[in-house]
Amino acid sequence: MKKLTAVVLSVLTLLSCVCLSSCENTGVNFYKISDIRENKVEGIQKLDFLKGYVGSDDAYVCEIKSDAPASVTVPASNEKKPVVGVFSAPDPSKDVQTVKIAKGVKYIEKCFYQCGSLRSVEIPKTVESIKDSFVQCPAFESLEIKSDIKVLENSFVKCESLEEVTFKGTVENGIKGKVFSGCTGIEKFEFKNDLSAFNIQTSDFKALEELYFKGKVDTIGEYCFSNCEKLKSVQFDGDVNVIEKEAFSGCSSLESVVFNDGVDTIGESAFSDCGNLKEIEINDDVDSIGSSAFSECKNLKSVEFNHKVNEFGERSFSKCENLETVKFNAKINIFGIDSFTDCDNLKTIKFNNKIDTLKNGAFAGCGVNSL
Repeated sequence: MKKLTAVVLSVLTLLSCVCLSSCENTGVNFYKISDIRENKVEGIQKLDFLKGYVGSDDAYVCEIKSDAPASVTVPASNEKKPVVGVFSAPDPSKDVQTVKIAKGVKYIEKCFYQCGSLRSVEIPKTVESIKDSFVQCPAFESLEIKSDIKVLENSFVKCESLEEVTFKGTVENGIKGKVFSGCTGIEKFEFKNDLSAFNIQTSDFKALEELYFKGKVDTIGEYCFSNCEKLKSVQFDGDVNVIEKEAFSGCSSLESVVFNDGVDTIGESAFSDCGNLKEIEINDDVDSIGSSAFSECKNLKSVEFNHKVNEFGERSFSKCENLETVKFNAKINIFGIDSFTDCDNLKTIKFNNKIDTLKNGAFAGCGVNSL
């Protein structure tokens, strides 16, 4: 009898463990792509990436459930078939705090909307598209994307606690639209590879202190970082195509701007009224420095150009009242009208190469005593 009782207890214990295991909330559901396309699935969000999806219809997408627990893992496979995308239930979980997405997942779409507790998401190198995700996640603190991103749209919006953003791969379609809008706590952007464009017109980067672009940059758009009053340093290690109108104007704490490669165009008023700017370092050729590009940079004391500059635009360095020395060590094609006008303390200008055109008033109002 005792042996029978022991056997029964063992069986009951085993069944209990099996039940607990099967009832455990993993926080995710899986849907086969073929079933979605054949309208066999109801109640899930419409996924745009499926329109251009060319992989196997036997693959799965993963839904993070509305009752997902604090920690969620999105696996690489389900029933031995790959998981290619992840999205959230229409009513997203309020409890999820950390999410790990396995290598192999390519698409993050309509995911993490109003997830008030979400703090971190591990994004694998395989992700190539992030769309309509990470919106109003007030506790989300840091972001590192290791993969080459082809699509980045309407994501990372109103994440007020987000402080550091790092892209290790390329961003093919750039940073634009609503991406990072309302992220008022960002202190640092770092791009370690090529970036096609950073083109957001916003006044939200109130905490931004540092910008570092390691790869090639095609475009920094108009007014992108204007009036970022805490921004102290900007560094471009790769070639820059264009910095557009007033991209960094009014950055009153900006102390240094470094171009370690060439820059084609520094646009109109791009760095104007950066009252604390002390250093401009350009280590390769410049095609054009636009009108008023560095005007009213009142703490700028010296500028040295070691490489060719095709054209200084009108008033490009006007009213830099503490500028004392300017050195041109390579060929300058054109000095525009009033390009260095009203630099009251400019006393020394050194030309070590040919000038093709010097227009009216290029150095008017300067106290030059050495030329």
